[in-house]
Amino acid sequence: MKVRQFDLELKVFQQQLIALGSLAEHMVHDSVMSLLERNETLAKQTIEKDIEADQLDYDIKGKCILYTALHHPKASDLRLIAMAAYISHDLERIADKAV
Repeated sequence: MKVRQFDLELKVFQQQLIALGSLAEHMVHDSVMSLLERNETLAKQTIEKDIEADQLDYDIKGKCILYTALHHPKASDLRLIAMAAYISHDLERIADKAV
């Protein structure tokens, strides 16, 4: 069975979304730990990670638009792309709250 290039792109896309979720989780954890331990260095590192979270969110949303416009995805792929846009937004907001 031949794997479509778009299917491979969607796998990478999903990995980016998972990476954003992992980053947001680590940011919340580090933020809480910096407060509990009164660790200013950890707090600054958490703030610096926000730029990475913002960039991942921007990249994911850009791919959502690109995939929808260029690939004319089937219904299940379109649902994945639409959900990813909402999830990405929420994860980025979680990362913002950690700062």
